[in-house]
Amino acid sequence: MHAIRPIIAVIAATGLGTAGCSFSYAQAGSSSAAVADSRNWAGYVATGRSFRQVSAQFTVPSVNCAQAAGAGPGGVSFWVGLGGYDGVTLGQDGVAAVCILGKARYYAWHENLPAGEVELPGFAVSPGDSVTASVSYHPTARTFTFRLVNNSTGQRGRWQGRCPPRKVCATSAEVITESAKFAGKITQLADYGAAVYENIAVADRAGTRSGLISEHWTTTEVAQEHNGSQIDVPGPARAGGRAFTTTWVSAR
Repeated sequence: MHAIRPIIAVIAATGLGTAGCSFSYAQAGSSSAAVADSRNWAGYVATGRSFRQVSAQFTVPSVNCAQAAGAGPGGVSFWVGLGGYDGVTLGQDGVAAVCILGKARYYAWHENLPAGEVELPGFAVSPGDSVTASVSYHPTARTFTFRLVNNSTGQRGRWQGRCPPRKVCATSAEVITESAKFAGKITQLADYGAAVYENIAVADRAGTRSGLISEHWTTTEVAQEHNGSQIDVPGPARAGGRAFTTTWVSAR
């Protein structure tokens, strides 16, 4: 479901050229952040380093499926990940909600691209639950560790995956709200209202720890767009990129 790549290219802090994306500079916290559009991502991405870990806490929004009723399936996912910004590899985990016949189904998942999503039926999530999601990468072993904690129920889960052979992994760190994928296609974005991400932590392989904004890497603010209009937008990064909010605007 989460295999859709953003329509943006890695952008250096020096302002090197893009690959046909919308781009400008904007102030985010105490550091500058590039701005780009995506077909399916909204949030913040750190690039320019090799990363070891990313984590964030969020409350699972209550999804309003009325907008999707009669118009095909809709969905939304809330996740953290390492990689994916360059479209090659991605280790990610989080919570998704899919609207089917006007009703929302919530579930936890992890994914290790290019392998498919793994739904976690034994890990229960509901609207209003506080969830902490994290992904770690171990470069020597070339393994990802996925962790989810339901802070409201106390349930914890831990899973592992491997970096694909001959691939470079964990070249970006991101915290993202995303349209879901259903039957091989990106769904319309389900109305989730707003998602608040807090306690965001990023670490690179050199041992630097920060929020998503740091002088040691480049930060890009990403908004989801459809036919030239933004439909899911991130608010300003707060506390050095340790918190931000994404807000639903429209389904299409």
